[in-house]
Amino acid sequence: MTDYTYEIGRNRLIPLAEQHANREHGKLPQGNRLLWAKLWNAAFLGEMDRLAAEVGLLGAFKEGK
Repeated sequence: MTDYTYEIGRNRLIPLAEQHANREHGKLPQGNRLLWAKLWNAAFLGEMDRLAAEVGLLGAFKEGK
């Protein structure tokens, strides 16, 4: 897998990860903006990694395919 292929595949997962983070923490902060950003980013990045592993992007990139 090339860097370009990985990038395209990963970019396709962004809307799904955004939806997940929005469901978990809302689209806008309701209180402490810094805490909300930290939690939202953690949810987004965690979901991106989970989805990438689920579709085989993570393992393939690490293996250099």
